Amino acid sequence: MSARSGRGRQCRGSLSTAGAPRDRPVRVPASETRVGCDLVEVERFEQVLARNPPEFRDQIFTAAEQQAATSTEELARRFAVKEATLKALGIGLVAGIHPTDIEVSGGADGRCHVRFRGAPAALGRGRRVHARAWVEAGRASAIVWIARADGDSG
Repeated sequence: MSARSGRGRQCRGSLSTAGAPRDRPVRVPASETRVGCDLVEVERFEQVLARNPPEFRDQIFTAAEQQAATSTEELARRFAVKEATLKALGIGLVAGIHPTDIEVSGGADGRCHVRFRGAPAALGRGRRVHARAWVEAGRASAIVWIARADGDSG
């Protein structure tokens, strides 16, 4: 996590798990645009899904994502977008953040629509999310850029 000169918005309390302090702040970088990218090897992702019970998918993907995905490649693509989004927000899967807090729906030309729930919704408030993802040579790639909706640099 990074915060520039202590600037940025804070989200308090919603990122904790049982036993962790609820007042630990998480800062969102104040810069105008943040970028995140991710790469998922589809074959390895497929192996992870095969090794785990079917309920494991429910921990990673929303019901809508699972229903819309027609292949493992599509699930890997959506997972890459989730990871890239967390990087663009300046956080990872820290305490209290779940992959299902970010829902990815496909669009034309590799564009994706990203919706937030929970802590990512608070961190992404007032920002526009742009995402593109594709599968090439057995790898799902995603790039996400998040810009302040009001054009203010912070």
